[in-house]
Amino acid sequence: MWELLETTWEVMEDDESYVTISFKLRRHPSYFMMNVFMPVLVLLFLNLLVFVLPCECGEKNSYAVTIFLSFAIFLTIVSATLPENADSVSYFQIFLFGLILESTLITVISILLTRLVSFSEDDVAIPGLLITLSRLVRFNACCITRRHADKGRQLYAVSAEEGTRQTGGNIKTEEENQPETRDIEDKDSWRTVVNGIDALCLVVFSVFSVLYTILYSVACPILANSM
Repeated sequence: MWELLETTWEVMEDDESYVTISFKLRRHPSYFMMNVFMPVLVLLFLNLLVFVLPCECGEKNSYAVTIFLSFAIFLTIVSATLPENADSVSYFQIFLFGLILESTLITVISILLTRLVSFSEDDVAIPGLLITLSRLVRFNACCITRRHADKGRQLYAVSAEEGTRQTGGNIKTEEENQPETRDIEDKDSWRTVVNGIDALCLVVFSVFSVLYTILYSVACPILANSM
């Protein structure tokens, strides 16, 4: 795991004479990457899947807590393998502590969303801020659905017109060719709002996790070489 790079010694004479021996070591990265860093990245990916589980699932919160405890265990393992030093802190420990804070925030959000989904619209009004946040993700889905619906109406109108011409019947008006449709406004419920916030949190935390990992991977070698 370690490679000895340099050894120095110095004789110190004071009231008593003693020898100070210093070792300069370098850690081999392959063992650390396969046994510590890669499992942490897997846990980071699994941590994001908390927002994929439905709030009605009873295992959502226990899953989030399990991932949090896994990060805490890895921090303990890393602290035990590193030499004790009060002057500096390992960059990987800082990276892992940031992931623990992220996992804590995800667990808190998961518990709050599980509580919100149990509310009823008749008893508790939905705040406008939560409706706006949930619609940020559902907006694109609604646009795609309406685009397909409009395309279906156009195809139906064209086929109905061609059928009328082939049978030699009277050409009906455009309103008669189109099927009866009515716009049904989506009524926001606590369940739809919570599902929208779940999707929004999945996107936000995924982007943050990727950027945080890239920042650590780039900055850590630069800081290590500058020392």
